[in-house]
Amino acid sequence: MITSWLIDTNVLIYSYDQTQKLHSLSYKLLEYAIARKIQACISDQILLEFLAVVINSKRVEDPLSTDEALQETLFM
Repeated sequence: MITSWLIDTNVLIYSYDQTQKLHSLSYKLLEYAIARKIQACISDQILLEFLAVVINSKRVEDPLSTDEALQETLFM
């Protein structure tokens, strides 16, 4: 049986934010997914949640511009 994973918003945020304790683990998970070492997907809703968080100065210390955030999602 093959297990398929749905990547959560927090995994995306942790993999992006190098100050997070779970950064390296989350980043590695995304690397495995991109390399197809694991079967995983990201829903549209998760990408929108990621964008909402990383552009909001009330939720992150150093928010991205909308254009920067969209660039980040192109690589996910």
